[in-house]
Amino acid sequence: MSFGSSNIFFPSFGLHLPGIACPLQEQNVHPLCTITSEGLDLDYSVLMAFDKLIIDEAARAHVFERSRGYLRPMRDTLLALEGEDFTRVVDFGEAAKRHEATILERADALLEDIDAWRKSAADHWRLYQPILQPLLDQYKGYCDLDQERLHFGVYCYLRRQSDRINISEGLRLNKFVSSRAKLRNNSDRELLRDLIRPLMQHAILNILLREDLESPFLDWDDLSIFYGAIGRRQIHGDRKSLGEVGVRSREAFTTAIPELRPKTVREFIEFKRVNHATKTFREELQRATRNGEKLDQRWAARVRNEATKALLTQRKNVRRLRWMLLPLKLVPIPGAHLIGEVAGELVGEAIVKAGEASAESVLHESAEHAYERPVNKFEWYYALLQAEQS
Repeated sequence: MSFGSSNIFFPSFGLHLPGIACPLQEQNVHPLCTITSEGLDLDYSVLMAFDKLIIDEAARAHVFERSRGYLRPMRDTLLALEGEDFTRVVDFGEAAKRHEATILERADALLEDIDAWRKSAADHWRLYQPILQPLLDQYKGYCDLDQERLHFGVYCYLRRQSDRINISEGLRLNKFVSSRAKLRNNSDRELLRDLIRPLMQHAILNILLREDLESPFLDWDDLSIFYGAIGRRQIHGDRKSLGEVGVRSREAFTTAIPELRPKTVREFIEFKRVNHATKTFREELQRATRNGEKLDQRWAARVRNEATKALLTQRKNVRRLRWMLLPLKLVPIPGAHLIGEVAGELVGEAIVKAGEASAESVLHESAEHAYERPVNKFEWYYALLQAEQS
């Protein structure tokens, strides 16, 4: 699928599913997040490559309930992004109602051979445990943690039976869904269908939303099992797609350039305000994906080298190169020595050893006969360096 926009949406797990009774568990309402020292926040590393974040109206309302202190960082971030017109609020519930029959039909069809789901259901619950535990630490004092420890399908199953959740029964069903033992009879088969149906419905809803919004999405990692069952090409398209870009963006800031990851919403907004920064970063990720390039320290070194060379070919970029060299003298950052090495290759070691004034003079001379052209390819990298040094 080819997207007509460069936006991304974060699903709100559990909201708007057919036949799912409220109230939901705490973990089933707020959007995809990252954990900070002050609470839950949006993951800037994913949003760097997109123009806007699309968020569900009900999920936003949940975040802005002042009683939830652990969501304060996310509230502050959303307010800041909304002030810059970086967000779009949409009622996902409207689409869920419109697609309800399709969601129910597709989920039932995919779960018809429930024996084939025994191992996958257990694997999903195992994958979710390291995600859940840090969230539970955030939820302390705001909800019933015993209920939060229940599998989402188990919680929904018990909620349909009674307004009061039977925790003992819930723990028994947790063990059932996490088992890989062969299903013994039709009763067990129907039970497993009931327990994992909400997860399948969630995956189907997001794929339908993706088509409605013409935008990719990024969900919790454990749910890849359910998206995979539907067909990964229906989620992200080919590896050049924008959905893949969200994954690669997070990968870049985790393993390749963690020192340049925005640490505050102010730094994030500074980056977004720079002309072409978002677009060129997105294009770099797509280029690396097409070429099968890993986003590791080797990739980071190549980017640093090429970004510096690009500046050295233009007289008008002398000032910009000067602040790129500043870390060599004042505030060393990982990889700064690579900039010096490239500069040395092109204009001699004098550019590093000399002061800023002499460096400017040398660069003017070296650029005298250079072909001048706009440098847009690395605008994202220059913007990240500026934000890191501000």
